Amino acid sequence: MCLSFSAPRCESQVDLCFVIDSSGSIRDNNVPGGPDNWQLQLEFITSLVRAFTVGMDATRVGAVVFSEQVRLAFALNTYDTADEINQAILAIQYLGQTTNTPEALRVTRTQCFNVANGDRPNVPNLAVIVTDGQPFPQNRRTPALDEGRLLKDSGVTTILIGITDNIDVEFLRDLSSRPQLEGQNYFTATDFAVLNTIQRTVVQGTCTTLEGELIIAQKSFIFPQRPQPAVSEVVFVWLEMWNTHETVIYIKIIARSSNCEQHFANDVSDIHNVEKQILLTKASVL
Repeated sequence: MCLSFSAPRCESQVDLCFVIDSSGSIRDNNVPGGPDNWQLQLEFITSLVRAFTVGMDATRVGAVVFSEQVRLAFALNTYDTADEINQAILAIQYLGQTTNTPEALRVTRTQCFNVANGDRPNVPNLAVIVTDGQPFPQNRRTPALDEGRLLKDSGVTTILIGITDNIDVEFLRDLSSRPQLEGQNYFTATDFAVLNTIQRTVVQGTCTTLEGELIIAQKSFIFPQRPQPAVSEVVFVWLEMWNTHETVIYIKIIARSSNCEQHFANDVSDIHNVEKQILLTKASVL
C-alpha cells in the first residue's frame, strides 16, 4: 500500500499573535561557528505561519517582539498573505537586552488583540509565546504571571514554547492555557538547532487546543499489483505523539467500498461505515 503525506496544517480561523523573545540571552547562547539562534527562532516561527491558512477572512497574524523594550512589530490587519507575514518576521531586528515578559504580555493583550489593529470579536484569539528562558530580572516573574492571567481571562488561548535548558518549565506551564499539558499547551526544545524537530508537534498541539482534533489531509490509497479499487472515500487522520527522537504515527481510515471490504476483511463487520486502524508505524519526522 502506498501513502503520500502532506505537511500538517491547521485549518482553524484564528487571530494569531506571535510573542517573540529578543533578549540578550538568545545570541549569548550561540554555538561558536554555528548558526545564529535569532535567525533560527525566526525561521521556526515562519514554519508555524505556513501551517495556517492565512488571509483577512481566514487566519490573521500579528507579532510582538520584546526585550527590555516591547513593541508591536506588525498588527493582525497589516498583512494578508503568508509570504508577506514571513518576510516581515524575518526582517524583525534583534534587540538583545533584558527580558520584559510582563510588558510583552500586556502589549499582546492591549495592542495585538485590539479591534483597531484587526482583532475580530467573533474569532478565537491565540498567542504563541516563544522564549529562551524566564523573565529577567527575576522580580518580573510574578508580574508576568499576573499579566498572563489577564491575557487568558480576556479570552486568549496561550501556547508557550521554551528553548534551551535555562527555561523555567513551571513558568511555561503556568502561562499556558488549560489543560496545561506539555506537548499540547506548552513545549520545550533543548536548543535552537532542534526547533525544527518539534514543529509538527507544536502545530498538532495548537490545532488540538483550538479544535480538539487535527485533520491533516485527505488522500487516496493505491494498491500495487492489483486493480485500484473503487474507493469512494478514504479519510485518514494523522495523530502524533512526540516520543524522544521519534514520532509515533497512527493512521486510521474510513473506507466505503466492497473491494476495500475484501482487502480489509479482518474483524470488520460493516466496512461501509467503520473506522479501522490499519497501520502503526514509527518514523523520524524532521
